[in-house]
Amino acid sequence: MTAKPAPEQAKRTGDMKMHTMRFGLIGIVLTYLAVAGAEIAFHWYIATSNSAPGRFLEILYFSKDERGRVEVPHKVLILIPGLALGIAAGIFGVSWPPRVLAACASILALGQVALYPLYASFFPHGRWWSQLDVDPHSVGLWGLSYFKTLCLCLLGAFGARQARQDMLRRRRQPTPRRQPGMPE
Repeated sequence: MTAKPAPEQAKRTGDMKMHTMRFGLIGIVLTYLAVAGAEIAFHWYIATSNSAPGRFLEILYFSKDERGRVEVPHKVLILIPGLALGIAAGIFGVSWPPRVLAACASILALGQVALYPLYASFFPHGRWWSQLDVDPHSVGLWGLSYFKTLCLCLLGAFGARQARQDMLRRRRQPTPRRQPGMPE
């Protein structure tokens, strides 16, 4: 027979779970604000700067590969933020149930894609959309961008969660003591 926890102990356990959840949410929100702030600052800089580094970054950002497609914006808009936000969600949400972590990654991916019109507003006359060869009214653009960002967020979240859980598990295991007379 297992003993039921005392009401005070059950209340403390519930309080600890809420504290952990709140701490994780605050960490994730701060990470999202940092990533979004960096993305906004970068796009504002390349759109408005007349300095040599600003012009170089703008040319690099809109450069096309041998097939005539832009490659750098996909890394700046999808790859880097998607993985960064996913890894942060996995680290801060290490004790969360998988469905909560997946929901968090979904919201983060949506928040990242929702910033696209803001980036475009820094470039005059719709130049951002035309340079990327996309139609801002295309459902495919938004759906595909969200899907790619979501996949990267989920990969980062569950990969970082598993790595963090393994690290915490190893930390809790006692280190074996060396017995006298045993070889090292």
